[in-house]
Amino acid sequence: FDDYIQKSDVDMVLDIQVNRPETGTDVYQISLLDLVTTLLSLYPYYIKRLNVVTVGKLLNDRGFRSVRKGKNRTTYYEISKSSNIIKLISGEGEDKVYLG
Repeated sequence: FDDYIQKSDVDMVLDIQVNRPETGTDVYQISLLDLVTTLLSLYPYYIKRLNVVTVGKLLNDRGFRSVRKGKNRTTYYEISKSSNIIKLISGEGEDKVYLG
């Protein structure tokens, strides 16, 4: 029991939906807000737990690289192109379409 670590619901959601990039060419940059919005469309019953602060902290703890860019200094995280969440996002840029 000493090495048992309880995972939160948000940890389990991130385990399923988001993977770290394996190589430099396997990188997909997603804004933190887009990531949380997509997760909320998939898991609406976690609305009190899934928020930008919680997800951002967990991604940092897991070693995901963050990049701040643009005039408003929006935070983007580098995730793997093979992440399950990528399949739910269509299009590029600001006009993303959410499926599901």
